[in-house]
Amino acid sequence: MGATLSTVAGTAGTTSTTVVFTASSTLGSAISMIQVTNTSSNNVTVSVRVSPSGTLYYLASALTIPPNTSLGVLSGTLNLQNGGTVVIFSNTASSIDYVVSALNYS
Repeated sequence: MGATLSTVAGTAGTTSTTVVFTASSTLGSAISMIQVTNTSSNNVTVSVRVSPSGTLYYLASALTIPPNTSLGVLSGTLNLQNGGTVVIFSNTASSIDYVVSALNYS
């Protein structure tokens, strides 16, 4: 079994179904970090949903993040089965940047 490190980064939208990370289709992935940053000058709410195996569950729901502040959403490792997903969205377009770091198993 091999593993490769992957990091994805981007700007969250306002749609609660837009996938920002998909686990390895072979043996899944172990997410070690999910960080979100409010890049605006106003309070913004952000939600993070995960789908370990098909159904979306909230990891964080409508967290208020002050202006120019970062938040680590994950406090440990999150294991996703093959094809599992992470969705990140906010109440204000183009205001939340995210970084997701994971080991993908193959």
